Amino acid sequence: MLFRSDIADTATELNKKNYSKDNLVFGSDLNSLLDNVQEREGKSLLTHCRTMDIMFPEAVKNVYRACHDHEIDLILSAEYFSLSLDTLNYPDFGENPVDTAHWDGILVIQNLDKIFPETGYRIIDRGFVPIPLFVSMTGEGWHSSTLIQLVLAKRVAG
Repeated sequence: MLFRSDIADTATELNKKNYSKDNLVFGSDLNSLLDNVQEREGKSLLTHCRTMDIMFPEAVKNVYRACHDHEIDLILSAEYFSLSLDTLNYPDFGENPVDTAHWDGILVIQNLDKIFPETGYRIIDRGFVPIPLFVSMTGEGWHSSTLIQLVLAKRVAG
């Protein structure tokens, strides 16, 4: 079963209308969707791809806290990791432990080494994948230095 959450009710309704399948569930209330996940047997995994670049760090933390409260076992993050226009280098969160790094005025790179532990998750694996230069017609991903950072985190009891 695939559960899909959108903040906007409009997006939820469009998804329900255009992607109607027995194994798809859409909703704009994350907690209600997560309640439904707990009714299923087996492990649970929240996956997000290219969504955190428009979220403030506290919003990301709220999603992860909700996952922890609903005992979601794993979170897989697949998000941008690119050069910062301020420093012309990849962010070094060890040197500057902020929640996020800015790119051209847009929140792009979240510090998952800081955010996951604060929300009850432990990183168990990570990797980087280059984005093909043709990924978008609007320009993001047209830089060979832009990567997708894959991070897998496991829920810590508590």
